[in-house]
This record gives sequence, C-alpha cells and structure tokens, in this order.
Amino acid sequence: MKTVQYVSILLTGVCLWSCQDKEPSANERFDENANQIQQYLSDNSIDAQQTASGVFYRITEAHADSIKPKTGEQVSISYEGYLLDGAQFGKADSTEPLSFVLNAGLIIPGLNEGVAQFRKGEKGQIFINSYHAFWDQGRDSETPYVDIPPYAPLRFDIKVLDIKTEDQLIREFIADSSLTATRTSSGLYYVEQEEGQGEQAVNGKEVSVDYTGYLLSGYKFDSGKSFGFKVGSGVISGFSEGISLMKKGGKALLIMPSSLAYGEQGSNAIPPYAPLIFEVKLVEVN
Repeated sequence: MKTVQYVSILLTGVCLWSCQDKEPSANERFDENANQIQQYLSDNSIDAQQTASGVFYRITEAHADSIKPKTGEQVSISYEGYLLDGAQFGKADSTEPLSFVLNAGLIIPGLNEGVAQFRKGEKGQIFINSYHAFWDQGRDSETPYVDIPPYAPLRFDIKVLDIKTEDQLIREFIADSSLTATRTSSGLYYVEQEEGQGEQAVNGKEVSVDYTGYLLSGYKFDSGKSFGFKVGSGVISGFSEGISLMKKGGKALLIMPSSLAYGEQGSNAIPPYAPLIFEVKLVEVN
C-alpha cells in the first residue's frame, strides 16, 4: 500500500508540474488580451465601442458628414502606436502617412478593421488584441521605438487623412505624368503613343503584342515579347479591350482599374485591388 501511495504522490507531482508549465491555449491568450484591453479602458475611463471580432475603438473627433472608406479604396492615416504600458513602437505623420488599400490584407487585420470604422478627417484610438496584430511573433521596431513582444495588445492613436478610389488614383497618376488619356465606359484609360497604320485588332482577331506591366508605383511586375492571344478572350478584360482600340504597329498605354484586371484576388506580385498600367505595342494582327 505504501508503494501505491508513493506512486500516487509522484504522479500528482508530475501532473502539477506539467500543468504549471503548460502553454496557454490560443483562446486563453485571446481572452487574456481582451481582459488587458478592457482593464486599460476602465483604468483610463475610456468609453470604447467594440467590433464583432473584438477590436475596440473610440472616435475623439467626429466628422459625421464625411465619407467612410470602402473595400478596395486607399486610406491614408497618421498614427502613433503604443503598447498598453505607454511604450511607443512606431508612428507615421501627415508628411509621410501610412497608406494602404482597405481589406487587401496588406496590414495587420485589427488596424484594417479599426480604420474602417472611421470617416475622413476623424481622429480616435484603436485597441487591438494581439491575435489581430502580431500574435506569437511580435515585431522588431526601428530605433528609437520599442519592439513589440509576442502576445502584446496594441493601441493606435490615428487620424484618417484621406480616402481615394481607384479611379481617383488613376486620374492622379495621369495628371502627374502629364498624359492625355481617353476613358472608356468600362473605366479603362487609353493613351495613344503612336498610331498604327495596319489592320484593326477587333474581337476575334489573333494578335501578337509586346508589353510591359507596371503598378501605379512604377513597380514592373511582368513583360513579354510577341505574346499571342485572341482579342476578346484568354487575357484580362482591360488588356483585351485596350488592344481592340489599336491598329497593327501602334503603341499605347493601357491604364485600368482592378475590376478590369485581377480584382480582389490579385495575382503573384500584383496586390488585391491594384490598378495596372500596360505599355504595349501591337506587333501583328491576323
């Protein structure tokens, strides 16, 4: 019986040891963060609203008559980022704002969701569970800011500086580049650089095209020589439409919204909701 008792005590000790060392589950980490944020709000008498996923926010300067950002639009914000203990991990001011496309998956989900609650010109705070930020990875920051530890909830003090549609971004690019463009009913902008003298590339024609593709930032994502396809099929609609406006030997710029390109999915180096520019030469029409 003593042997059994000793074994029982040892097993109990092992259980206590393993239970103490057990890592918290993801749900426990999430709840811990939520409690930390709620305690911070209570300690600082902050009356915040909460989204369905658990992002807290409060608007300190409202502009009820202004616009809210929509999916696919570019939002520019200034911000100061803090841990809940007040240590600052980053900032962006109005001269060099943080600009991103809403719901394109290019920034941490909590900041994306929080900013979506604000209108242009509004100021406020966003409190983010680490699950919607950097979770177990944390993030290194540049001097003089502190690093973000794993499982750290975050506070962002923000102002929404500007909101722009894809069409606005395209028109700004055209103006800044001093281009003369024709806009079609689909939203494609066509800039003729050299008029062709040969056959028109109407739908159904087999064509051969030299092209280079760019983002509005100037980043080159693709190029090709003597690329062949049938006009009206086999390529993104904006590219096909643009080529159909050309004659053999012609050169043009095709500037298109993402709805005529890769849309909300993007493709490889092309982000979601990205307007595209194609520099093209129509080499052959058959």
